[in-house]
Amino acid sequence: MLKVEVINIGNELLIGRTINGNLQWLGERIFNLGGYLKRAFIIRDIKEDIVESIVQSLNEKVDLILTTGGLGPTYDDITMQSVAEALELQMKINNEALEFMIRRKAPSSKNIELAYEKMATLPVGSEPLLNYVGSAPGALIEKNSTKIIVMPGVPLEMQDMFVRYVEPLLGKYSSKEIVILTEGIYEAELAPLIANMAMNYPNVYIKTHPSMVNEISHVRIELKTQNADDTIDKESEKIISWLKQNGIKFSVLKKVH
Repeated sequence: MLKVEVINIGNELLIGRTINGNLQWLGERIFNLGGYLKRAFIIRDIKEDIVESIVQSLNEKVDLILTTGGLGPTYDDITMQSVAEALELQMKINNEALEFMIRRKAPSSKNIELAYEKMATLPVGSEPLLNYVGSAPGALIEKNSTKIIVMPGVPLEMQDMFVRYVEPLLGKYSSKEIVILTEGIYEAELAPLIANMAMNYPNVYIKTHPSMVNEISHVRIELKTQNADDTIDKESEKIISWLKQNGIKFSVLKKVH
């Protein structure tokens, strides 16, 4: 199981301007692919903060560090330079990345030409990650046993880059999810049962989410595992058996990723 840390970069994430959907998407994707997301940082477009986060993650000796955001043409897009500084690397225009951008859309002015050059300036020795959705390329850099993957912050660009370049590193896994929806019972009544199951099946993530609908208590019980074996089925059957014995209304959803 690969250990992963995520660094989401952007002032807009910390002032309430933008919801950090990238972290939610990455967390679910990494889990479903069998990876272990150890920590996530959300930081501003400040070079010192980016460098510090990269160094901290490297010190944890994780397998993958994923960064999002800060790759555009504006003055505050400083992620690539910051990553290079953290790794003590020089920066250089990557011709492969620059030519790819030009082929996709030829620059129509000197300013756009300069913007392309800025975005195509990558750490020396890095592998360019070509952007098939937008403009700014990402980069893959190896430091000792850790791969640092720098991706855009625009969700569709980040997602496409992750699928193309990161998923092959994580490999193919089959995760499984079972959701049990209950009606007419409070979360507190389920708590001892859920706590016991969590203790007996540590490899299965189990969580309850309560809500009230028309003044009737509903609880959503989620079970997730990164192995599509029968452990999660056994656990869910114990919950279902208990619900039946106590006359609780419920329905079951099953998903295999």
